[in-house]
Amino acid sequence: MIEKNDLEYLIRHLARNNVVLFLGAGFSAGAANQYDAPLPLSRELAEALWTYVGYPVAYDGTSLGILYQAALPRPGGRAPLIALLTDLLSISTYPDCMRNQNHLIISKYQSMLTI
Repeated sequence: MIEKNDLEYLIRHLARNNVVLFLGAGFSAGAANQYDAPLPLSRELAEALWTYVGYPVAYDGTSLGILYQAALPRPGGRAPLIALLTDLLSISTYPDCMRNQNHLIISKYQSMLTI
């Protein structure tokens, strides 16, 4: 059971739109990015970073974390990397499960992270 102080704290921060919602990764199933494509899985995101970094051979299974680190110092600063990630990961089409009476459930949250 949630304590009264904790509930009051949560209500205050919800009212201020100052919360981060953590959900399971499956919550974003059915969502699409600006290309009307599903949000990439980690391997697909790693492949996109592989291409962004400009390796001349086919993707070799390098981890997403290592590829992200390799992408950071690319020419042009971080802006092109941020643009790529924003394009791939920003949701433009929401599935019905994210809606409640034609309002986006997630619009009440400052951030939504899937784990």
